Amino acid sequence: MKNLILLILTTIFIIPNSYSQDCVEEKNVYEFNYRGRVLEFIYEMKTWEEAFECALDRGGHLVYVNTEEENSRLIEYLTIELNDVKGIDLVDDDVSTKQNIWIGGAGSKTVWYWKNRDKDSGLPIELFFYKGTGKLGANDGVKLQSRYSNWGGSNGELYYPKGLQGDGPVDGIAITLDTYYTQPGNIIIASEGQWINLDPMEKHYFIV
Repeated sequence: MKNLILLILTTIFIIPNSYSQDCVEEKNVYEFNYRGRVLEFIYEMKTWEEAFECALDRGGHLVYVNTEEENSRLIEYLTIELNDVKGIDLVDDDVSTKQNIWIGGAGSKTVWYWKNRDKDSGLPIELFFYKGTGKLGANDGVKLQSRYSNWGGSNGELYYPKGLQGDGPVDGIAITLDTYYTQPGNIIIASEGQWINLDPMEKHYFIV
């Protein structure tokens, strides 16, 4: 009887600390390192919300980008290492990929934040880092608490974030590997390594 009770208690203890990783096939998970952290590039396209939930299922969250060095490391991996080591070329001319990668940011024209969820309470965690929009919006964007951001722009002008791209109350944030231009005019409004806000229902690869 004592052995049976011990087995039941042990099983109850283990379950809350396990994570389901069935949201992606493991063959599509590619690990890389940054300053002792293990990050995962997920080579499956999902909406921003699907990517967010999948990151939680894997015991992490969509990546936050807090410094220029970290942003550069992501671009180095996505544009060089991933191709050299794994043979995955994300910067070819295949427009179907749209060459954008979901990261952990979301928001509206009012405020932008890094999003997570508390594992115990289930309550959302939102770390605000930017307010307003760039020249493609109201042109009133400002950093919050001097936090790092790398919105799309050129020649000292920020064009992103712009007005909401989806039908819902928030957009997702992606790091782009492409170059975007105004139409007409061909002014660069975002280029490789910069951030853009997109309709969260679009499907892209992502980083956990």
